[in-house]
Amino acid sequence: MLTIRRKARPTTTPANTSPLDKFDAFLQKAHLSSPVHQREGLVWCAEKEQANKSGGIIADEMGMGKTILMLGLMVSNFKRHTLIVVPKSLLVQWTREIQDKLHHTPYVLYGSGKTKSLTAEVLASKPIVLTTFGTCNTIGMRSESVLHKFKFDRVIVDEAHHLRNDKTKSHIAVDTLQKDVLWLLTGTPVQNKLQDLFSLLKLLKIPCDSYKKMDDLARIIKTNMLMRKKAASSIVLPTLNKHVCGIKWKSHEEQDCSKVFHQGYGTTSSGRNIQDAYNGITKHRLVAILHAQMLCIGPQLLKRKMDKYCDENECDYSEGNDEFFSSTTKLDAVCDKIVSNHVVNCMNKKLVFCHFRKEMEIIQENIETKGTMSVAQYHGGLSSKQRGMMIESSPDVLILQIKSGCEGLNLQQYNEVYFVSPTWNPSLESQALARCYRMGQQKETHVYRFYMEDFEEEEQEEASEESNHVASMDSRIEMRQQEKIEMANQIDAMCVV
Repeated sequence: MLTIRRKARPTTTPANTSPLDKFDAFLQKAHLSSPVHQREGLVWCAEKEQANKSGGIIADEMGMGKTILMLGLMVSNFKRHTLIVVPKSLLVQWTREIQDKLHHTPYVLYGSGKTKSLTAEVLASKPIVLTTFGTCNTIGMRSESVLHKFKFDRVIVDEAHHLRNDKTKSHIAVDTLQKDVLWLLTGTPVQNKLQDLFSLLKLLKIPCDSYKKMDDLARIIKTNMLMRKKAASSIVLPTLNKHVCGIKWKSHEEQDCSKVFHQGYGTTSSGRNIQDAYNGITKHRLVAILHAQMLCIGPQLLKRKMDKYCDENECDYSEGNDEFFSSTTKLDAVCDKIVSNHVVNCMNKKLVFCHFRKEMEIIQENIETKGTMSVAQYHGGLSSKQRGMMIESSPDVLILQIKSGCEGLNLQQYNEVYFVSPTWNPSLESQALARCYRMGQQKETHVYRFYMEDFEEEEQEEASEESNHVASMDSRIEMRQQEKIEMANQIDAMCVV
């Protein structure tokens, strides 16, 4: 079998062996299954490379084995020089996958020592170079960039949605690499708007005026993007159960304060001091939106900011508001559900996705107080070594900061997922769920999504009065999510395979 190790090719492999035969042999040697969708994907990719096409977008749903597909392509259609660009968090994982599946150690281009001493001779001697978006950006800013002057036969970009803005350094750095073929891997080619996809097509050198009409765009997508769903493929996964958990505001004071803060005006029954302090830390619309989101999680998340403001402005908001700032209505509901589910089945491991570090701390403390489960936090403040050790320890409950833990991790040993709050970008939740609900998952999986319900309306004195309904920030985010999901579904419909 042809491998990319720099050794003589085994004489047992016929010279006319097809890429698909080589792919099957690769899967067998790596002790991997051979699902139909991956074999079809390999044929699609190999035909493009052999026809000297510029590559394409691999947009299969998360958890369908895009990494294995690319490693198989490297074996099945050998090219002398391949560059792989990944987020920093996936550097170790890709290195291990290449070592385990290809029995080859890639040249990891990361760190100032290697980037400063990089030469064309070094690149020419390495069949596989693995680097990060950040390294690619840094080197690309130099006028004499060896990395960008070297001609690669193939470039693979994982989590390519990081390039959805064509004005960013990452997009420009990848675009200016010298390459014959470019493969962009992402389970979410559209994150916020259709322009996200256009930025990826731009990297493939497809002129934007070629898809101004939707019919033209559909044709371009079918030609240049491979996008399959688990449900429509040969992959058989256990049942996925979705649970939506609406939570009512616990006390009148909590609802009263939170409602006024959501509206951004008026006074609360707790007095002016707390309103003044809140207004003092909320001077811009985007900040107000963020603070309303934090209030839905728990007022404690804002307490430090308000304390600092009052210290600097000699005011005191705490009198009579202790109950409000100690309330953890949503987090109590999340922890109660985790603990009660553990009592029912203690073998199910749990992933809890959060937004804020303080939120993670409160949840961990709450669970450890109520139960006997092992709990750990996975967030952006950990080193790569610490993250690796935490994943290997496999605690009963793993609390993850969603922007740090939604990509690249393989956590099939977990089969309960808790989203404490909705996200503006539904793709983040899809990516997070795919950490465990992917090929290799053996158990029935449960997903719990929590949101604070809208504020109760006050009785109106006259029927002609305008409604005083106020939606919680969670509800507003949910509505925005649906708009983005509908747009993504339109793209899905264009590339049904």
